[in-house]
Amino acid sequence: MKKMTFNKGLMFTFVASLFATICFSVLSGVLDSDLLIKSISSVVIFFYLVCLMQYSNIRTGRLTVILIWSIISIVLAYLTDSFILFLMLQILFIWLIRSLFYYSGVIAPLIDLCLTIFSLFIAIWAVAQTNSLFASVWCFFLFQATFVYIPENLRTDKKSPSTSENTFEQSFYRAKIAVRQLSMK
Repeated sequence: MKKMTFNKGLMFTFVASLFATICFSVLSGVLDSDLLIKSISSVVIFFYLVCLMQYSNIRTGRLTVILIWSIISIVLAYLTDSFILFLMLQILFIWLIRSLFYYSGVIAPLIDLCLTIFSLFIAIWAVAQTNSLFASVWCFFLFQATFVYIPENLRTDKKSPSTSENTFEQSFYRAKIAVRQLSMK
């Protein structure tokens, strides 16, 4: 099974930044800037969601997710005048998809939510400092690529078996710990 890696995220970051910049440069004279930026961000986020789902272990619900995201995006594009609100809701959907497809438990998705919010702030900072769409998209997805370093399951209830349990349970517990340590390498 292929897994999402930082390098794959970095490759997506570069392609998305280049795509957004070229599309904005070419189409800025043809379309309204608000519609254009909403369209470009929707296309980039669509491909990011497809990329996330491609490398996920979960196979069911992909078409449903894309359908729901498409409906929400179209409705948001027509109902919201604010690009910031539109973008925040799109980014919230990215977080929701990653939480559903990549994590089990509660702590890891909360860490991912913090990463997502931080990514948005970094992207806003980048566009404010450089006035560059490329830099903004680059910074956002660069920080998004680091989600692969968040462990899938962060449980706080790790208990060792009591000494009264049989030797099979103790051996099984030790084997689980060994496999977990090997998978962390």
